[in-house]
Amino acid sequence: MKSILLLVMAACTLVSCTQNGNTPTITKDIATPTFGSGKHMLEIYADYQCPACIWYNKNIVAPVIVKEFVDTNKLTLSYKQFPLQMHQNARGDALAALCAHAEGKFKEYKE
Repeated sequence: MKSILLLVMAACTLVSCTQNGNTPTITKDIATPTFGSGKHMLEIYADYQCPACIWYNKNIVAPVIVKEFVDTNKLTLSYKQFPLQMHQNARGDALAALCAHAEGKFKEYKE
């Protein structure tokens, strides 16, 4: 059920990012969602269907890294899209995440 909901959500997001039925264009300014303003940068390469990536984001990134370092501006956090070929919908999820970022909703989407 959760995967169906995510698929529908991704499809809606992609539709809202397209103009006149064209494929969304990933520009440099939205290709890398970045948070915080710390001196050091942590880049996270993630696949939205990878069980290890999902676990890492839920248990390490969100409660520890963001709360203790990014929110206090000790660290800058950058998300890179890294869809793996073995995950059927990973590329669409990555595009949907970038569309969500363009709309200012990246944090909500990745959670």
